[in-house]
Amino acid sequence: MSPTIFLEVSPDLMRQTDGLAGFLTLFPPGYRAFGINNVFQAHVRLSAFDPDATSDKNVLLVRRPAHEAALRAAGYLKGV
Repeated sequence: MSPTIFLEVSPDLMRQTDGLAGFLTLFPPGYRAFGINNVFQAHVRLSAFDPDATSDKNVLLVRRPAHEAALRAAGYLKGV
């Protein structure tokens, strides 16, 4: 199973896991992390997750290529 995972990440967790690389070791190999922007607006966009960006607190982890392709086809991954 390779579910798509939505979670909120705290700066404290990023420090405890030594950043993005350490954070991703908490999950099976192959997951990509996307920051979720404009959560409260009509046009949600995903971007490469940046743990140092104050706006990237909500994260979408995607492992299956089909899930990523569906997000791209729906216009959520423009420019990623």
